[in-house]
Amino acid sequence: MPLSLQDAERKVLAAAEAEARKLVEDAEAEARAEFDRRAAALREEHQRAIAAAKAEADAALERDLHGRRAQHTMKLLEAKNEMLASVFEAVRERALASQGFDYPRWLAAQVRRACAKGRGTLYCAERDRAAVEALVREAGAADRISVSMEPGSMRGGAYLVGDRLDLDLTLDAALRDLADEGAVDIAQRLFADVPPIGAALAGGG
Repeated sequence: MPLSLQDAERKVLAAAEAEARKLVEDAEAEARAEFDRRAAALREEHQRAIAAAKAEADAALERDLHGRRAQHTMKLLEAKNEMLASVFEAVRERALASQGFDYPRWLAAQVRRACAKGRGTLYCAERDRAAVEALVREAGAADRISVSMEPGSMRGGAYLVGDRLDLDLTLDAALRDLADEGAVDIAQRLFADVPPIGAALAGGG
């Protein structure tokens, strides 16, 4: 039998409601999916930001540590050089004062070396001039070697300016050679108890 108008209306309304519910459910599902996608993207972005921040912090820490190592090394080197310089300055002063070192005998050996090299001018400190002149005469080289006072800061030994070569026989030159030969061993003895960089940094470096 044919549907009444009311039944037809109810059927149409029911179909419309079902379609509306389906549209709403689909929209809600799409919204949830979009929300999940955006949440996942935000989480990934957050993780990348955290990783980037950590990497930058690690790099900054490494740069700071490298800088501290460099500063520690430089300060240690400066301290070593100053101490070594003071050691050899003390050696120089003791040598000039003949304390534990026969300076006159050493000076005589240097003058004899100079006299054996031919002609020239032998420069020396004012305090040694008389002794050097006497040594040149003793070596029979007074006609070939003239003696002159060094106008600079020479403190011991002699310096030959020859016709064919120059010869540095100063006390400073001898001590430089000694320093070059023994600096490593002396430094090891002087700085055996110097803490490593890690200990220095732990102490506030």
